[in-house]
Amino acid sequence: MRMQKHPVRKFFGLSVLYSAVIIGIFLLQFKTESIISKSLGKLEVSLSQTEDENHVISLKNQFRAVAGTMTFFADDKNPVVAYKSDGTSIPLVLESFEEQESNSIALVFADKTTLTFRDTENSEGEHVFSAMANPSEGFDSISVPFKLVSSAKMEKISQSNCHISQRDSIFEFTAHEILDSQIILSKTDSLARYNPYNPVLKFTFSQLAETEHSTQISYETKIQDIKKNFVQEVRQILNSGKSDSLTESDITAWVAEMGENQKYNLAIDSIPASFKKGNKRTYFSAPYFNNLVSMNKSLIVQNERYSALVASGTLEVFTAEGIEDYILREKYSTNVKKLLDLPATLGGSFEPTPLEAAGIIRVYVRAAKHDTTITSQLDPFIPKCISVIEDSCTNGDDSLIITSAENQSYSVYQTVQIGTSLIMLGKLKNDQSYQTAGYLLMNTCLNKELLDIHTVANIYPLIAPDNTYYPHAIIFGYYGTKPVWAWTCARSISYKVNSSAIANIEIDFPQGISHYIIFNGIPDFNGKIEIQGLMFRTDPRFETYNSSGYVYQSQNSSLLIKSRHKSRIELIRLFYSQQLKFSE
Repeated sequence: MRMQKHPVRKFFGLSVLYSAVIIGIFLLQFKTESIISKSLGKLEVSLSQTEDENHVISLKNQFRAVAGTMTFFADDKNPVVAYKSDGTSIPLVLESFEEQESNSIALVFADKTTLTFRDTENSEGEHVFSAMANPSEGFDSISVPFKLVSSAKMEKISQSNCHISQRDSIFEFTAHEILDSQIILSKTDSLARYNPYNPVLKFTFSQLAETEHSTQISYETKIQDIKKNFVQEVRQILNSGKSDSLTESDITAWVAEMGENQKYNLAIDSIPASFKKGNKRTYFSAPYFNNLVSMNKSLIVQNERYSALVASGTLEVFTAEGIEDYILREKYSTNVKKLLDLPATLGGSFEPTPLEAAGIIRVYVRAAKHDTTITSQLDPFIPKCISVIEDSCTNGDDSLIITSAENQSYSVYQTVQIGTSLIMLGKLKNDQSYQTAGYLLMNTCLNKELLDIHTVANIYPLIAPDNTYYPHAIIFGYYGTKPVWAWTCARSISYKVNSSAIANIEIDFPQGISHYIIFNGIPDFNGKIEIQGLMFRTDPRFETYNSSGYVYQSQNSSLLIKSRHKSRIELIRLFYSQQLKFSE
């Protein structure tokens, strides 16, 4: 009888013991884990933290950020992932967080990637939620998981845009790339936005359907016709001996287009001496027609104008022609830094005009190829710039017209400025709706029968952005904070400084043709320069010889080069007595 009772006592004893252990483990976990909840406006963020036996508190690798119908989240099974340009990736581990303002929180991962969530109000008092990524060094993008409430439906508009509907509400969601259960945020396109959408009250570019006049093919066909007519009309004026009616801009655009059609030398020879030696010329046409010493003075004056304009510290600065190149090369200057900070400084008062918005977009796109820090700085304000342009557009029957706040029509040049900015942004973000809007804007305003020579010349660098025969700036890098750059019509120029304190300059231009280059920010090389394998001496008459040559101006660190190409790639070497710190 006692032996029969023993198994029963043992069973109950073990049950009590196991229950105590399980309850103990549960209580221990309950005691050492806690939830951190943050209410940031209408954005709810929750994190988990644990406390070990040494009372050290650390975050668990999980978070939730709930905004309306959408929840961004991550955990060990569904982590935030960072990607390199070669496609390799690593899962990220949450390390800390920082409440930056009453309406935003930054999550910091172990590799120093940050992901910031923010809730703001638009001018209608509606809540706008955003997520901004700043991938750590060496990584180009991150993916963030998301999910919708069960009653919400998502409709893809494009790769970067979708509409989310729930009952009677519609929200617009934009990001670099939107997948079924995660978004991709890149260094150059780091912002995701989630905001109310009213298709009745607000026109957006996503509503544009592709029509005959909104395609790239239609646009390019029209541009080819415009350029062909332009070439013929200028040639007729030159042949008639009435070249005095042509401006420097007209002649520069004509030479560039002729060069693009393999008629560069013919174009140069067709320009009368009265223009080449006259007072109409500035640095602008210097790459074609020499007189570099004199022309460089006007380039210095132009840079001083840009400097004064930037110092004014207004959004209007962004409307100046060529300002994006000046901003990029002078990015370390105090005034440029203040200008780039201006949109953030204005806060809720950031209300650019469509032209200012287009200018900011141009700086943003240009910076994406050179300095992602500037791109990240402007990234939060690009949606507002797009919205401003959208609000100024009227969508008609296969047409798109933009007007100012005073309901005044913009000129052809101004419309093309806005249209090309949209196309550039659309290509950068892979957003077809921006490209469609840009093409439709320009196809609506570009009527070749109504365009005169001067208008075509003014818009030429916008409608032919890939024609390197058109004079342009190339930025190479910096000695400290001083930029090294060139004003040129070369296909490309590289500037490299090797370990032997030699600066190697390689210039790409058609063999047998001469052109002229103004280099700026070149340290004094004390006359030690090699061109086409030979050591050269400076000569004030260098432009008159049927060979390459140079002059160096130490007072403004300018190297003036005549490059007569014996080969397509010409090498110039500058020899320095000591290594100088140069950064690209």
